[in-house]
Amino acid sequence: MHTDLLPTRLRGYVQVSGGVDVAPIHYLGPLVVAQENRPVRVKFTNKLPTGAGGDLFIPVDMTTMGAGLAPNGTENFTQNRATVHLHGNNTVWISDGTPHQWITPAGETTNYPKGVAVWNVPDMPDPGDGSMTLFYTNAQSARLMFYHDHAFGITRLNVYAGEAAGYLIQDTTERALVNARIVPATQIPLIIQDKTFVPPVTQLAAQDPTWDLAKWGSEGNLWFPHVYMPNQNPWDPGGMNTFGRWHYAAWFWPPATNLTYPPVPNPYYDPVNAPWEPPMMPATPNPSAPAEAFMDTPMVNGTAYPYLTLQPQAYRFRILNASNDRFVNLQLYEASSIVSGINITDPGLGYVTPPAVTITPAPGDTTGRGATAAATLDPATGAITAITLSTVGSSYTLPPVVTIAPPPVGGVQATATATIYNNPVNQSEVGMVPAVPTSGFPEAWPTDGRDGGVPDPALAGPSFIQIGNEGGFLPAVAELPNLPVNWNLDQTNFDMGLVNQGTLIVGSAERADVIIDFSAYAGKTLILYNDAPAPFPAIDARYDYHTLGPDLTDIGGTPPTLPGYGPNTRTIMQIRVASAAPARPYNLNAVKAVLPVAYRISQDTTIVPQSAYNAAYRGNFPDNFSRIFDNSLTFQPIGAVADVTIPFLPKAIQDEMGETFDTEYGRMMASLGLELQLTNAGAQNFLLYPYESPPVDIVRNTIAGTQIGALGDGTQIWKITHNGVDTHTVHFHLFNVQLINRVAWDNAIRMPDPNELGWKETVRVNPLQDTIVALRPIIDLNDIPFQVPSSVRLIAPNKPEGEVLMGGPLGFQDPIGEPVQVVNHLVNFAWEYVYHCHLLAHEEMDMMHSVVFIAQDLPPPGAPADMAANWDGVQLQMNLSWTDASTDESHWVIQRTTDPATVPWTDIDVVASATGPGQGTTINYVDTTALQATDYYYRVLASNIIGDATFYPAPSVGFPNARFDSDPSNVAGPVIWP
Repeated sequence: MHTDLLPTRLRGYVQVSGGVDVAPIHYLGPLVVAQENRPVRVKFTNKLPTGAGGDLFIPVDMTTMGAGLAPNGTENFTQNRATVHLHGNNTVWISDGTPHQWITPAGETTNYPKGVAVWNVPDMPDPGDGSMTLFYTNAQSARLMFYHDHAFGITRLNVYAGEAAGYLIQDTTERALVNARIVPATQIPLIIQDKTFVPPVTQLAAQDPTWDLAKWGSEGNLWFPHVYMPNQNPWDPGGMNTFGRWHYAAWFWPPATNLTYPPVPNPYYDPVNAPWEPPMMPATPNPSAPAEAFMDTPMVNGTAYPYLTLQPQAYRFRILNASNDRFVNLQLYEASSIVSGINITDPGLGYVTPPAVTITPAPGDTTGRGATAAATLDPATGAITAITLSTVGSSYTLPPVVTIAPPPVGGVQATATATIYNNPVNQSEVGMVPAVPTSGFPEAWPTDGRDGGVPDPALAGPSFIQIGNEGGFLPAVAELPNLPVNWNLDQTNFDMGLVNQGTLIVGSAERADVIIDFSAYAGKTLILYNDAPAPFPAIDARYDYHTLGPDLTDIGGTPPTLPGYGPNTRTIMQIRVASAAPARPYNLNAVKAVLPVAYRISQDTTIVPQSAYNAAYRGNFPDNFSRIFDNSLTFQPIGAVADVTIPFLPKAIQDEMGETFDTEYGRMMASLGLELQLTNAGAQNFLLYPYESPPVDIVRNTIAGTQIGALGDGTQIWKITHNGVDTHTVHFHLFNVQLINRVAWDNAIRMPDPNELGWKETVRVNPLQDTIVALRPIIDLNDIPFQVPSSVRLIAPNKPEGEVLMGGPLGFQDPIGEPVQVVNHLVNFAWEYVYHCHLLAHEEMDMMHSVVFIAQDLPPPGAPADMAANWDGVQLQMNLSWTDASTDESHWVIQRTTDPATVPWTDIDVVASATGPGQGTTINYVDTTALQATDYYYRVLASNIIGDATFYPAPSVGFPNARFDSDPSNVAGPVIWP
């Protein structure tokens, strides 16, 4: 993966033709190029080794849901499970590649060779053991998608190990723009990831002494975090662990006192070395899944720190952030020389305080600027012991002059010289200047005094001209001049601390379709630069690897990175522009004129019109947006003559320790859920649900041509309230969404960035804001040449049927907040998809939900017959019976009333049907809940129920579902309970 690295063991996808792997096999697998509305059929075969040879070669936390014990309680799920999820597709659920659609290799010794949701394509031949078939409709506009693993419990590991690759859809609109030379014909994919590699053994002993070389590999192989290092150390005088990375629930407020595995005695405790080795420690396992995995080495298309040679012309780049958890803020700067060090030639004497250090360009250097440094003083001698660069500066052609302020009278002035890094063979550095107000700098250039400074704006490269995102073409060009990342530092804002500026910000799984014009940069070397914080937005300096950064070894970080070397997550790649005659500058006005038309022609109609869509639809739309206190949105759809009002579906995200956490081990976790509707201040608003929950998110198909708001329209607007700390990239399987707006909790409206307009299936959701998105899936069943079954499975396929499920930290509550007990039982998920955070560590710490998609209404069954009710005076119960008269019911709904003329019928139970397609069976049921001396009437419905059909006793309302009921049976009664 780099000439300086030893070989790296990987997993990956390979193309197979005629039973033979197509050469050359390469990391990231084959790029699939598909055409709009031309289906693609795939046979996927799992060729990983069987047995122990199929185990992953990076640490596997067996306590992660789906990674460990299987429901029989005697074996674990294997680590050679794999699947294919086409990220961004709108195909049938059986080919989506959800977490339960994995397979193991043929010949694997296991009672669980495939996931419970695996279905092969019905009209394709049976592929045999260890294989599965997939069908992609490609009924989408031109866009870059990608396919990757999604196996339950090991997604983050399989993807990190290499199971990801690109998938490109082309269409006639795109071809027309290319043929007209409005969009460059040359496309360059940039798939960006981050990795860390196992160092030599001597270095590994200092960095990770618990790394298992035999299991996980030696130098050059992939490294992955596996120790849950708590931020807290209650025995430290400051209460914190300087090496900590993540919060621990037992030592947080409010403290978790009901952990399944609470803190345990620390076997390394030594009173002599206290508090560094405290008497107690978390009971977390090793390996333990980290809350995030931010690596130290950027990769582009499978190569660390690559270079790309281009001509001085415009190119089209298809960019994908395929990192597990890291965001990027991409910019371009001309490579620069920098100051690489300060050498003390005389330490001086008699200094009382550290003197000022001034760095000025040497005579004859007309371009150098920006380097700053600070002196370290030995207070005993008053001598200077070190001079550390604070900012490396920019564009020095000669070593600059270093001047150290003199000491008080009687002392000896210190002296020093500087060196510069100006390697003409490896121009790898970006010039940096102090982040302070500076005359001539662009208005938006940061002035917050950040460590290391900011890139020199004089060396800013060409702008990014973004024409598309993961949903296809944008409704207008987004011009993105190079700007360093910045944060909202207005302390009067409730969402203070969020990132509010950048250039091309791409979160995990987001894509960008950009044009970059290099015609003015012939003979130049440019650096693709990233300064996005990790985590996003609350930066931890230990994850910000950059040239001559601070020495962070005393808090578990790295020493300063030397110029021209890694680790460095800021310098992504090098672009060398040839010294050739430049092409004519790119015609920006031409693409500005046609892109709105291309959007209107090729994309689904926007749901909520706004002024940003005026050019695309030749309209004059108001800015329809949501305020913090809104519970619905009223707007006039495009092409309609009347307003519609769509109520919001309140969703929730929580990732803050103390409110959501791993109830077994006390680790951090992030949760999806619901917010109680129409609640008041002071009430509990959040209902958090793990992945192993009854489904709470149900979406209906829209009949093509149906007006928004009319019968048959499946439009929904989700209001996602995020009470936490991280920005999450939330990914929706099957459908794209329109980002309407974000709104901070103090009602400050945050409109979408220009490159977030149009359609997206991966959306950044910020803390202390509500994110409002509209969705309207339209799946034409005529495009699917076979019948699609429903997903009927246990809520938790990795647990035995009937086991009581845990829920979140507060257990299970129904959607109105009533406590309920949920047992593991069969549920009809219909067309089952998921939505989840695409920070993969978060996804597998339970930030994922099943989405029930109702592609079409189910036919109601035939009505039951011969309803009878009889009082049993011996058993003190009401015995009910009826005859099954239908062939396709899934459940029976038993209803009761005291007066059918005036009192509504009430469900008293819902029970699963066990008669299958047969008819004529007598069904019996016992009612033990009736009151004495009361007349009762009974009837029963046959029903097909999508979602959780379980009847939860009052006051619970149960979980949402869609019922397709028969006509009622005859009425039995009145029957008196004596």
